[in-house]
Amino acid sequence: MKSVEYYMNLPYKLEIVPDLDEGGYVARYPELSGCITVGDSVEHVVSNAIDVLSMQSVNG
Repeated sequence: MKSVEYYMNLPYKLEIVPDLDEGGYVARYPELSGCITVGDSVEHVVSNAIDVLSMQSVNG
């Protein structure tokens, strides 16, 4: 079994788009089904995306 660090270091594409309905931003990793998050600012959504990626790697 590969370590969490191995998966965290893979080059995943992060897509960030404005949430036109609720405000803020939505981020997702297209390669990882269900790996999506939101945030009030770009900085917040990127931070949340890193957290989601680490959870996806552990639970993957």
